[in-house]
Amino acid sequence: MTTKTSCENRKINKESNFFRYRYINKNGVATSWKIRPIYWHIISILLISLIFIALYNSWSSIRIENIKNVARKFQNLFIFSNKSTRLTNSLTNEYTNLFLDTIKSLWITIKVAIAGTFIGFIFALITAYGSFSKHNNKYFSFFLGVLMLVLRAFPELVFINVITKVFRNELSLLAVYIWFTWLWLHKYYLDMLNSFDLEPYYIAINQGQSKHRAFINEVIPRIKNRLIALFLYSFESNIRWASLLSALSLPGIGILINYAAKTTNFYSQLGIPMTLLILFVLLLELSNYLIKKYLLETSSRQIKFNSKYKFEIYTKLAKTINIRKIFNNLLILFFAIMSIFTLATTKIWLFDLSATKTFIKVLFKPDFSHFNFRNLDPRLNPVLLVWNSLQFTIAALSICIIFTMIFLRIQPLNINRKPVSIISKSIIIICRQIPSVVLIYLFLPMFANPITIVILVIGFHEMYSKSKHLTQAIESLDSEVINNLKIAGYTNNQIFWKYVLPSIKYDFISLSMFYFELIFRNSITYSVFATGELHIGQAIETHLDLRVYEPAKAMSYIWIATFSILLINITGAIINKKIKK
Repeated sequence: MTTKTSCENRKINKESNFFRYRYINKNGVATSWKIRPIYWHIISILLISLIFIALYNSWSSIRIENIKNVARKFQNLFIFSNKSTRLTNSLTNEYTNLFLDTIKSLWITIKVAIAGTFIGFIFALITAYGSFSKHNNKYFSFFLGVLMLVLRAFPELVFINVITKVFRNELSLLAVYIWFTWLWLHKYYLDMLNSFDLEPYYIAINQGQSKHRAFINEVIPRIKNRLIALFLYSFESNIRWASLLSALSLPGIGILINYAAKTTNFYSQLGIPMTLLILFVLLLELSNYLIKKYLLETSSRQIKFNSKYKFEIYTKLAKTINIRKIFNNLLILFFAIMSIFTLATTKIWLFDLSATKTFIKVLFKPDFSHFNFRNLDPRLNPVLLVWNSLQFTIAALSICIIFTMIFLRIQPLNINRKPVSIISKSIIIICRQIPSVVLIYLFLPMFANPITIVILVIGFHEMYSKSKHLTQAIESLDSEVINNLKIAGYTNNQIFWKYVLPSIKYDFISLSMFYFELIFRNSITYSVFATGELHIGQAIETHLDLRVYEPAKAMSYIWIATFSILLINITGAIINKKIKK
């Protein structure tokens, strides 16, 4: 029930109910509704309690006796042996040249990633265009948008499992790259279109252009650089993903990394493939940075204009070579040629499709009969099953957020001394290049429960990316405001807490929701390293194993995971919409 209390001196009324309140002045102007502080306190206590419960249940004791084993792995890692025993018997003296094996495997990863990223990029352009409701038929766009949302919500582990049962060797890796590039670029491109200012587009339509022509003339030129930037970022991400994909039975350089990282004695064979992969990713990251800075980011320069030589200036400008356009065309041409080459040289080898046909038949016929809400076994109780992954997600995200806050304080150049900023950024760049699979295998013996190291690795891995994005946001803040605060006597710590964090809080919340979804997905994908601790992923793997093939039971876990991801997506969208108001 709404109640009103008035203050005679100020002539301001307070309108409130059980949950919220607002103020209204005598002219009827009202403030926005605010939730009562007590509820924020309750929510904060609940969140802190959830974090402590998640961390407590996921943490395990450290095995001091195994520290020597980890030290041996470190020592062997820097031996850089050029003898590979992966294709030979390790008990004999037979071996292959590891450097040549690495070059061959890296080339497979690169060429397949180029083709997969480019084809996925084409698919993403088509579906993002079709899902753009402000340009197309709203019913068609809605249907396509919902379909893509559901496809994105399916756990990656499912598609990888299905693809590896259909395609062999390089073809399976190509299919995985196409699939995931398509789904993720579709989301980014559609978000880009939905946030685009369409005023020039509508003006062109009013001037007589068709919708299609107006879109090509007014929208594409304004977003094409961002399209290419995201495309290049997707290619870099696909290369980074190589080691994890090989842990899930896909070819590429990750096979050499996984083989060496699993056994202490083989760590001497890890140095060469890991170093070459890291160097190539660093080269990609540097190239993407330079391309974005000098070729894709729009910039303007002042031209001294003399009306006396107006015609000569216009003629000179007309003859200026558009380096950016040439580069974009050459880049697309290179990726197109490489994709055609890869498709032409990749052998089409398929497995027996009977298992896949059975999987498709039961896609909408999941077997939920083994679930019981009264059962305390999390593998057989849907609520506890989802809580198992949520617990992992909360713990990993908490680690991510805590260390993101630490590095956000010491990374930005505008609130730190230059050496501090350079050193902290260098640490992030170096750590970001180390494959997560290597870190998991390296420190796995130190913990009694494998889920602890998986949570730590995922938390830190996502922190590297999140802190990078937020640091860029901080460095783009108004430098004049920061300088004025310094002149006023504010320390860098005070500026960070009183100006920087409030300025990026919406970006921080939005990214936190994004990484919540990402880590929840990882709780399924990385279940292969947790030996029975992450139940959704393990159950999917177990029931899709051809030795005990039970696709209907697998589908029950798949749909639970899918609906959970959809719910996280919807919740994130609602929160983002609320904070942007």
